[in-house]
Amino acid sequence: MRIVTRAENPQDGVILALIFDGVSYKNEFEELANLKIDDIDYNNGRITLPNRVISISEETKTILISAIESTEYISIKGNKRKYVLPASEYVLKSPREKKQIPVSIISQRIVRVSKHFDLDFLNATTISDSGQLYYASELLKVGTNIEDVIPSIIKRFNINENASARNKLRSMIDVNLADLQKNTTSYDKNYNSNIEIEIIERDIDAEQAEEDEYYKDGATQYFHGKRYERNSTNRRRAIEIHGLSCKVCDFNFEEVYGKYGKDFIEVHHIKPLSTLNKEMKINPTKDLVPVCANCHRIIHRNKNQILSIEQVKQIIRDTTKKHSNL
Repeated sequence: MRIVTRAENPQDGVILALIFDGVSYKNEFEELANLKIDDIDYNNGRITLPNRVISISEETKTILISAIESTEYISIKGNKRKYVLPASEYVLKSPREKKQIPVSIISQRIVRVSKHFDLDFLNATTISDSGQLYYASELLKVGTNIEDVIPSIIKRFNINENASARNKLRSMIDVNLADLQKNTTSYDKNYNSNIEIEIIERDIDAEQAEEDEYYKDGATQYFHGKRYERNSTNRRRAIEIHGLSCKVCDFNFEEVYGKYGKDFIEVHHIKPLSTLNKEMKINPTKDLVPVCANCHRIIHRNKNQILSIEQVKQIIRDTTKKHSNL
């Protein structure tokens, strides 16, 4: 767990490790903020949470010990300064105070790690998603049926049990199923894992970038499996060029959902980033197209046979024609 162990402060690294292992980041990091030292069972390698008990890895146990024993925190504001961390009953310590850590500080610490390692995609959601796929792979490796894997992961990560959550998790597993089944021996908590975790395009905040005609994309980044960095400036430019309607089915979120759908659409890389071995120049006019979430999922549903825009259009035409003839 390179990022976790290389974080400047164990108090930062332990946040990533705990989220990866299943401590929920929802409800403003409530479980993380409330986690007490007495909740840790080192002998049996598990953590007791309000509504469940989860196992933790040896790596997480090690970083937990370091975080709990930490007596100082190195700040990054201006010149580096060290702050004394008071003794506390909580795992995550609040600077200068013995009470619970403010949730804003937890968020800031994740951002700090992201910036320190230049990993723009790194956030609580992507850390949790990586953990969900890792533990799904562990269950698949021992022959657990996928129908049993899904509720197990939902329980471990304290995900609200509903159809949407099950479908999202199933989709993530389906996209990576071949790799999870074939390569589980090499799929571990290693940033240089051979497994490519292809998470469908996220609607991320634009990062500052040079206003150049084209921007490099496909730069490989690592966190619990190989990921491919999306340049958000490319995404913004593609939307400016192509508009906010799906290029497959012409769906427009704002037309259907009003203000709640304003400026919302996903962006599809015509050449999947997971097939790139190095950085390449992305032309937002030719290489990117806006698509709705449904069409995007269908395009990527089978990782070994990613569909083209025209193929999905033809599927829709054929299905529509079939229904009209009924």
